Amino acid sequence: MNKSAIQGIVKRLKNEEPLSAPEREFLINVLSDNESDISGIVQKNIAHALAMSGAILKDASDPVEALPRVFDLIGPALDLDRLYYFENSVDEQSGAFITNQLIEWTKTSVSPQINNPELQQIPLGNYSDLMDTLKEGGYFNKVVSRMEEGPFKELLKSQNIKSVLIFPLIINKGFYGFIGFDDCIKERVWSAKEYFSLQTIVTQLVPIIEKHELKSILYKTYKQADIGTWEMDLEADTITWSSITKEIFEMEPDQTPDKMFADSAFVDEREKRKVMAAIEESLKTGRPYDMEVEIITVKGNRKWIRDTGQADLRNGKAVRIHGTVQDIDEKKRAEIESDKNKKLLEAITEQTQVAILVRDINGKHLFVNREWKKIFGYEDTEVVGRTLTDLFEPDLAGHIHNVDLDVLTSDKQKVFEERVKTVNGYRYFMVNKFPLRGIKGMENAVGGIGTDITDLKDTEERLQQAEQKLRDIVEHSTNLFYSHTPDHKLTYVSPQSVHFLGCTPEEAKRSWMDFVTDNPVNSIGFENTDRAIKTGIAQPPFELELKRKDGQVIWAEVNEAPIVKDGKTILIAGSLTDITDRKRAQNAIRDSLKEKETLLSEIHHRVKNNLAVVASMMQMQAHITDDETLSLNLIDSVLRIKSMANIHEHLYQSKSFVDINFSENVKALVSNILDTMQLNADIDLNFSCDDVLLNVSQAIPCSLIVNEVITNSIKHAFTNRAHGEIAIQLTQKGDQINLKIMDNGVGLPPDFSIESSQSLGLQLIRTLSEQLRAEYGFLPDKSGCTFQLQFEIQNNGDTEIGK
Repeated sequence: MNKSAIQGIVKRLKNEEPLSAPEREFLINVLSDNESDISGIVQKNIAHALAMSGAILKDASDPVEALPRVFDLIGPALDLDRLYYFENSVDEQSGAFITNQLIEWTKTSVSPQINNPELQQIPLGNYSDLMDTLKEGGYFNKVVSRMEEGPFKELLKSQNIKSVLIFPLIINKGFYGFIGFDDCIKERVWSAKEYFSLQTIVTQLVPIIEKHELKSILYKTYKQADIGTWEMDLEADTITWSSITKEIFEMEPDQTPDKMFADSAFVDEREKRKVMAAIEESLKTGRPYDMEVEIITVKGNRKWIRDTGQADLRNGKAVRIHGTVQDIDEKKRAEIESDKNKKLLEAITEQTQVAILVRDINGKHLFVNREWKKIFGYEDTEVVGRTLTDLFEPDLAGHIHNVDLDVLTSDKQKVFEERVKTVNGYRYFMVNKFPLRGIKGMENAVGGIGTDITDLKDTEERLQQAEQKLRDIVEHSTNLFYSHTPDHKLTYVSPQSVHFLGCTPEEAKRSWMDFVTDNPVNSIGFENTDRAIKTGIAQPPFELELKRKDGQVIWAEVNEAPIVKDGKTILIAGSLTDITDRKRAQNAIRDSLKEKETLLSEIHHRVKNNLAVVASMMQMQAHITDDETLSLNLIDSVLRIKSMANIHEHLYQSKSFVDINFSENVKALVSNILDTMQLNADIDLNFSCDDVLLNVSQAIPCSLIVNEVITNSIKHAFTNRAHGEIAIQLTQKGDQINLKIMDNGVGLPPDFSIESSQSLGLQLIRTLSEQLRAEYGFLPDKSGCTFQLQFEIQNNGDTEIGK
């Protein structure tokens, strides 16, 4: 068989393709030919080594674990000096294609090279003579001394290699690595039998590496995706979890899961029932399930996983169930958070009072909220999917579309005011339009927010009008308006400064103290200002005496208010009213009033003296007359005159000619009555009086009423008694006056009626009470009699007497 046929056998062995009968016979003859240069014992050793290696590789899952044992068999059988396994990779830093020696077998007489640093991180690009052959799937069989000079020859010579045979490992059509066989003692020419023996090892190794790579890729994929596997053998009653599954459940690698843990891994009974129901359904039908469930890990952490599973049925009976679990906690929580944010955004957009929209570059509406529909009258219309021309008149649609295009082409936000026709007429809106970037499906869309500012515009216009009015008032007012800092530095002065201060507003911007005289009254005003600065509270108005630039002195009434920011007064704003003429008038009035008060006091004094003279003359007449009735009538008149004289006495003795302390007047009046009348009994007086101020118009009739009631009690209440008591109560609640006069005498006759009485005293009581607009009456009592008078305090001149 020629060389071409041999290469065909090698290729089919590499591709794991079946050999034809002649090819198999040739291979057997090559390996078992008694006439070859290999002895029968060697042939048996090679055959045994190949058989054992085939068995090892058949059951192997990891070439790194299997190859050392294979090398231990093949090396001695083929009388090799050195065997090695190199695996290729890409350097992470440089990106160069490199190879590393991972496994080595050497004869005891040969120096190992496994720790040789020159055989690690070897750049394959430096050895093109080797690389070009192996990457095309060819083998490299050389006697080193016959090789052309180059880097690879130097590398081999440094290891005392005489002959080399290298087979490439082509995995998934890629140059994965290589296996080499060295002879370091002699220059060896590898026979066809030796070549085929070694090629057999390489051929059997390729699917193992492919399988291992596939598992590695699958594991990395599962690891990257956080996917673990699980299996439950129902016949053996065992549970098996992959390492990734254990990691997901935060279980130690050496821990073994059991049903008890599996049952307790659910966050609540609802989640457990959901999964158990899916498993039961799969066990019955063999159908797969796929669901998301929240679990509790071994360490007590809550985690979201995706659980899939499917039962295997044998003769209609489930024998095992297997599946995967995937850690989706981060994704799930992001989805939950996203869903929450989405719902929150929907709630905000639907409840907000601003219009929100999203349109694409063609004017098609992708989103509008409820307020937008309400503004344009489309509350019952589906707007999403419709274009501007579907909803608006052509001119308006074109204008809006042009604005949208301007925003998209400039890729900038635009904020502007716009007058828009709505279902409620024209309204003003503050519009904010912006390009939407980084949102999938909306790369060429514009977002918009419209806020109705019609009321704000109206308010703004009113404020401008008010500001103009205020400016007109300030500039044309007779008052001066100003502001100053807490250290009294004037920062604003209105044009009236020319009148008030004798200088222009600009000239007036200096210290407030420059315009103040040394009049002591000014210190009171500045105390108010300092108090306003410290407290931030406006103080009552005050007066200042000012000195103009020309030396003229004027008086001004000051009204100030502090301007407070962050709890601190930063400015005082105020106004001045020229009260110079008023102050002069007040001084003139004060002088005139003082004269009138003196004169009025003298008048009251003289009236009181004249009434006292009249009363004395009538009292003398009463004592000398023989007519008892006349005497009594005269005494009654004396008491009435004295009660009026008593009022005038209090007036000229008090500081006020308007109001009288009526409680003091009552006490003096009653004492005077007792001193004047002839008493048949010893009478005790008891006063309980509030301080009540009455004007003259009410004090005189009220005094006369008290005089009549007290006189009546003295005359009639204590007949045939040696002792009696009279109590007077005077109280005030608000503007309401309540007067009570009580005695413990014999009481009123059964047929007594003040309305029908012809007594002058009672008629006076009735008339005077009506003048006071008072409620009055005599109240019978088992232990005497009570008179009560109730009326409201009135201003001077409001009563009939005042009129």
